[in-house]
Amino acid sequence: MKKLYTLGLVSLLLMTSFVFALSYSSLFVEDNPEVTVVYGANAASSDVVGSTDISNKIVDYYYVDEDQKYIFDGSGGLFEDEIILGGSVAVGKISEIINDNKLPGLLDSKIRWDDGLSSENEFNIHEEIMVNGLRVETTLDDVDFNGITITNDKGIFYKYVFEEDMNRTRIGHEDADDLYLQILGEEYEIENMDSNSITLITSREILLNKGESYTVDGKTITVNAVGEDKAYINDKVIREDSSSKVNGLEVKVVSVFRPSSDSGDGWVILKVGEEISKTIDDGDDYADNDDTWIWKISNPGKIDGFIGVQYNLRSNDNDEKVIVAGESYILPNNFAEIRFVETTDVEYTELEVYFDEVEVVDGGAEVPVLVLKADEDDSLLITTTGADIETNTVYFYYNITGSNIQMYYKDLDENELMATDGTLEFVFDDTIIDVDVSIGATKLILSLITDISKDTTSEISAIVGDTGAGFNHLGVTVETAETDELAINGAGIGTKMKI
Repeated sequence: MKKLYTLGLVSLLLMTSFVFALSYSSLFVEDNPEVTVVYGANAASSDVVGSTDISNKIVDYYYVDEDQKYIFDGSGGLFEDEIILGGSVAVGKISEIINDNKLPGLLDSKIRWDDGLSSENEFNIHEEIMVNGLRVETTLDDVDFNGITITNDKGIFYKYVFEEDMNRTRIGHEDADDLYLQILGEEYEIENMDSNSITLITSREILLNKGESYTVDGKTITVNAVGEDKAYINDKVIREDSSSKVNGLEVKVVSVFRPSSDSGDGWVILKVGEEISKTIDDGDDYADNDDTWIWKISNPGKIDGFIGVQYNLRSNDNDEKVIVAGESYILPNNFAEIRFVETTDVEYTELEVYFDEVEVVDGGAEVPVLVLKADEDDSLLITTTGADIETNTVYFYYNITGSNIQMYYKDLDENELMATDGTLEFVFDDTIIDVDVSIGATKLILSLITDISKDTTSEISAIVGDTGAGFNHLGVTVETAETDELAINGAGIGTKMKI
């Protein structure tokens, strides 16, 4: 009685559509939006050209559906439709490090900053996103996965990279301009930077005249009077360049002005907020009390230094953090989206692998053999020094006495077995799989090997007998599942109940 094992082969490649794109404001994605790009009457010619480029780019992202509605396509990102099962997402068009050459919305520009010593300072910066910890996995990796799954082992890393040195000691100097950096699409005023931290101005700067008020989240402050170097806020004295808590808000007096020394009139520039500034250290949570994303900071303002944000979870189990088709990983501030769009149908075929006993020599005794049988008559290709041979069935016999493996094929014209010393390939459409049966120390091993990219191969291997008895059963022990009796790329799956 023959024992049957069936391998469903899909060229060992994946059938997914995977997209990586920058996110866009809801202004652009609602039905029938009205978008206007405005420039001033006296704008420079470069601004006019730039506004035209912006308009054209936005128009490129729309199409009109059957209901005559404008639909935002957002297809300006990266799109890869062939990803390897069990491999990294970073293949094809999606590289491990993505910059503006791949994703034009990422910054690659100069920042201009007068540090008080020179007004001509320009510093090259760029943004990049690393995706070297995202993998496409299946039930071969975790039997509890619900089909094809994208796992994420701290695998998304955004960086704002400095390409030149800045004089960090001049940040916040009274003679220097304020320094603004755009990180994850949001502009921050920088108060300080050192080797592994940054201090951001989180308050709002406002100008109030004597008697005017300002309200934040229901908390109101009022300028009662303005002194020579101080202001009276809710009847509390705060000196220039100092701060104090007023009605639950942090208030800093930046500067004061009064027209006469004894009037008490005038105006004041304040910074107001829950806090005036916030220092962020490397490793801090990006969002309070949520460690999904963390800040990564290394020598900002120095060559190759960066301010970054990294996905901080090991999402590799069957939990809510892994994604399946139709789901995404979204960077903070909706800055960018990494979406597993869909799986697509592919053609597949079956290669039956089973044990049997047949006469390999006319009139001889039946001997145990390993049989490979394909769906198509020309799927098994034997290359010899003479003509190539096409067949659908091949037999391997282990000669115990001679300690060698002999191959036979079914001659489809004569309907008989023929011996051959050629090499065997399984061919299906554009997929070519090398078939090899080898002798180990005590085991007989079947290997199916195919190229899945220029530099990568994939291998299915199985223990299909032993040197003492020939081809007779899967694994070492009959009727016992063993981890290494079946393996994919060296990882044993023989004991998996479902794959």
